[in-house]
Amino acid sequence: PSPASITWREQVCEAVANRMATKCCTKCFYSLVLVIVLIVILASLFATPRIHSCELHVPNKFSAFYDVSIALLNYAESRGWNALVDDLWSIIVSDVFDRPPFNISQTELVGKHLLMVGGAKNAPALRRAKQYGAFITLLDDSRMESYAVSRVHRFIGIENFGYIAAKEPEQVLALVEGTCLKPASESSHSTFFDGIFTLVEDHGPLTSFLAEKLGLLASSYQSAQRARNKFLMRTAMSEAGLTVPKFALVPSPSHLESAASAVGFPAFLKPAFGVQATFASRVDTLDELNATFQRFQSTFDAENHPIYHQGTEMILESLLAGPEYQLEMMLSGGRVIFHCLSSHYSHARDALVFPAAASADRRAALLDAASRTATALGLNEGVVHVELFDDPSEGAVVIEVNNRLSRGFLPMKFAHQVRCCVHSRLGHAARAESSSPVHRPSVHLPPPLCPPPTAPLSTS
Repeated sequence: PSPASITWREQVCEAVANRMATKCCTKCFYSLVLVIVLIVILASLFATPRIHSCELHVPNKFSAFYDVSIALLNYAESRGWNALVDDLWSIIVSDVFDRPPFNISQTELVGKHLLMVGGAKNAPALRRAKQYGAFITLLDDSRMESYAVSRVHRFIGIENFGYIAAKEPEQVLALVEGTCLKPASESSHSTFFDGIFTLVEDHGPLTSFLAEKLGLLASSYQSAQRARNKFLMRTAMSEAGLTVPKFALVPSPSHLESAASAVGFPAFLKPAFGVQATFASRVDTLDELNATFQRFQSTFDAENHPIYHQGTEMILESLLAGPEYQLEMMLSGGRVIFHCLSSHYSHARDALVFPAAASADRRAALLDAASRTATALGLNEGVVHVELFDDPSEGAVVIEVNNRLSRGFLPMKFAHQVRCCVHSRLGHAARAESSSPVHRPSVHLPPPLCPPPTAPLSTS
């Protein structure tokens, strides 16, 4: 029929039909995407998934698959299906096409020179920096040269780096200054690094120490030391009035009985300088506490876990319950300008699930506990990784704070975090996840005194 013969009723019916068809196609598309993702996840569970160089064993595969499925659905419902598809596409862009997963201003990272402390085996971080056009000078153990020399623009290798980093940071500073900096007589502003970061919790204090000495933006050396030592962390939290479990320092066997009296049983024994949940165990009696302490002390291996060069004292804490979460915060001037509840453990604690599933009020409580803890420790710049229990009786309780960037297997939406040190250095504002943008004045930097190298250079 001619347009004139089409009645308004027919026009309305046609418009409604077109809209319904569009919605139907959109739902079908999203459903297809979700089905494909779930199939890939299920297949990966049976194909021995890997996190960096480590194989991930998932014993209860169908239970883990269920947890991941629920987490994805919760993420899609809370953030929208477009956000989920956007995240999935970013993974394909980054891992398949080797392109930056998210578009950023070409002036933000391209040509910037970052000092990376440790983490030579972290291929995702080095690949991300390359995708965004950043230069990396990597500071690590000399044995790591073969892993990273082809991926970075300069490698500074230090023999027995774990020990030197923990005990003699001045030696590290001297080598960096001798390798990368102009003599002080030539300029009062001797550094040509735009930022500094680490992905290794062991090196949080060293990173802050170097930042202070090189004039780079980071949390203070003192605050980084508090974050790395769980006893100092608990003490700072307690003094700030934050919720903490009962705790006691156990520097030697003679302190076990008094610690048990102060904390009670069941309790949890762990190193004050811990990493990767090693040498940590629940204890239910004084005899078990004594035996566990002696076993751990006799098997500490600083060669494989250099963090224990900082000390082998332990801490006893009352046992916490509830789900355990991992949360990343980006701090600038003491304010949280971006946060990401990155993952949680499954109920059986045999799988790490992300995106994390938590209600809006629990997310807010977890973020509040994490941000207050960072303030109590004095952490105010860069990205901080926080682990928390959401205890049924105590509420959100921080159990660990790592003054470092989160690593590559966490959500792609936080992949841009590696530029936080440049953001802070240049005075850019980052977008908070649930608040209006934070504005900071621009900082005008002098040009680099010597340009980043144009070809890989190894310094061992």
